[in-house]
Amino acid sequence: MSSIPAWAASKGVSAILLAALCATHFPLLAQERATLDLTKISTRHRLREPATAEVGGSFGPISDNPVAVGRQPQNLHLVLPGGATLQTGDEFFYEIRLQNVSDNAITLPWDPNSADIEPQDPTKTYEYSVASIAFSLQLPTKSDVVLNASILLYSSTDRKDTSIALEPREWVRILAKGLLSPANVNETWQPQLWGQSQIQAKLRANLTFSSSRFTVTATGSHEETRIGTHAPVRSEPIPVTLVSR
Repeated sequence: MSSIPAWAASKGVSAILLAALCATHFPLLAQERATLDLTKISTRHRLREPATAEVGGSFGPISDNPVAVGRQPQNLHLVLPGGATLQTGDEFFYEIRLQNVSDNAITLPWDPNSADIEPQDPTKTYEYSVASIAFSLQLPTKSDVVLNASILLYSSTDRKDTSIALEPREWVRILAKGLLSPANVNETWQPQLWGQSQIQAKLRANLTFSSSRFTVTATGSHEETRIGTHAPVRSEPIPVTLVSR
């Protein structure tokens, strides 16, 4: 911690001026904003799914939409509390830390329940944003495998309590669990298929944003989704040992 400069004390600089000086020249400490424990809740899903859907809709901007072109203002960090030896097909627990590394406040989707962004009126058009965190394994002699583990967080312009604001350097923590198995059931990747009892791999989390508009017409319901044009925010890969069952 930096001490008050001697020249400032000798000149009788006020405490207010010194506080402003320190805030200007010394970086603020990172601070945890909130924790979301998904291991202790059952998510509630919306009741009505669209009859048709498309990706790449042309609807206008959404006021609280975090999608932006260029470098994303978040830093993603992945932690495995149970250690780096994982058994294929089993549950594994993980922790995600998402920090605002920009100089401006940002707003993120923060509600794991899609039911909360669905209006009670089944004929009402509504818009919402999604933060999606997916997980992939980097294998030594094979392309990445997307795991059956993901986090979906929602926000709606009609429900301010579904989003969270992060000031610069603030971060949030998400606790969750997933299955150490491929999202695609046809993937062949387990160690015993390579004639080994275990293999080395790297686990990585990937964050993307999207926005959707759900509309209802006389002929049915339709949803348009726009994916962010920026590259996904990726965590540093964690070396793991995969052990076959």
